[in-house]
Amino acid sequence: MSRQPGPFYSRLYLWVHLFPPYVLAALFYGIAWLINPFGPAGLGSPYDFFLLVLLLISDAEQWLGWFGYGLSGIGRRRIEPTDSDRETYQQAVALLNERAQQSPDALTSPLTPLPLVLLDLGAVPYLAVGGRLEPQLWISRHALTALDPAALVPLLAHEYGHAEQLRRSGCNLVPLNWWLAFPLAWWLGTISPPLIIAAALLHALLGIRLGYHQRLKAEYHADRWAADRVGREDYARALAAYHWSVAGARRPGVLKQRLVKLGLDAAEITQLTEPPVDQAGS
Repeated sequence: MSRQPGPFYSRLYLWVHLFPPYVLAALFYGIAWLINPFGPAGLGSPYDFFLLVLLLISDAEQWLGWFGYGLSGIGRRRIEPTDSDRETYQQAVALLNERAQQSPDALTSPLTPLPLVLLDLGAVPYLAVGGRLEPQLWISRHALTALDPAALVPLLAHEYGHAEQLRRSGCNLVPLNWWLAFPLAWWLGTISPPLIIAAALLHALLGIRLGYHQRLKAEYHADRWAADRVGREDYARALAAYHWSVAGARRPGVLKQRLVKLGLDAAEITQLTEPPVDQAGS
């Protein structure tokens, strides 16, 4: 795995966000073709009902996302946190609680530290919340040690916003848009079977686009949650600094969209979306 932000995040995007839609498209359209009631075999196979039930109860998209994480190699970079790592993390959570209790939208109860998963990714800043059973904080040692606890607070607040979303979301069902594969494959199969492949590829592209908008919506929610706890201006500055450290001069439009959603005025957005001196000069 590359130890620079650009290649690392490109690899992560490939396996976590591009890989699952194409596999799901192949899975749904393939099974739709096999159990096509309008095809030569009809619904004669005893396994047809089993395949449909399996798809209905499975959380295929979520499992493929976790499988993509495994293929990205990020799991092999887990390391055991030292006492110093844990102390830094706990200090940051304590500071976040102080800030959150002073905010107009104060928390009803203090935040508790999420289970910590520390990653050795080299000079790569990385923070994320995930976990199949309970939210965990996945953080690179670079992000934990390069920032002092006070500077880490806004970024932690964002991740706690995601954790709050995970707790509310409950069980994730397979998105209903993938079930469109069945009527489409059945209909296209009566016209020309090769059209099923074209439809599957287009459906995968649609899934990628829908996934992007879902992730952006989740980012907006976490941004607002964090800004309400640590202050909009402080959070916006931390968000911009993290964006430039991860993406460099790439994708400034995404940063601008998120700052607009936070309610910043045009002058503030222009200032935060201009590359830092070291980025602009490179």
